[in-house]
Amino acid sequence: EEIAKEERLLDTLKQSFHNAQTRELKRQQGFFLDDTRGFVDEKFRAWLDDAKSRVFWLCAGPGMGKSVAMAHLCKQFKEHVLAVHFCQHNIVETGRTNLILLSLAYQ
Repeated sequence: EEIAKEERLLDTLKQSFHNAQTRELKRQQGFFLDDTRGFVDEKFRAWLDDAKSRVFWLCAGPGMGKSVAMAHLCKQFKEHVLAVHFCQHNIVETGRTNLILLSLAYQ
């Protein structure tokens, strides 16, 4: 019974974290301006055509628009995006490796 309780708690935590990520995705999509960040679309298309890599990793400094760009890619290329995770500077937990992996695996 103790294991069942832990599994239910883990399921609740996973769902809660996933819901938070989904809300963040929708929030970030609202910041995207049409006709901007075309280079990100080009990079993503090039990645899709490259059979060697299965992970598209977007990395840049703080405030560079990574979250907005990824939210746009999720909307624009939804049939190709299987999972996404948003780290937030003001929520330390979102950058923890175990929670990132949990978030990606849950999706």
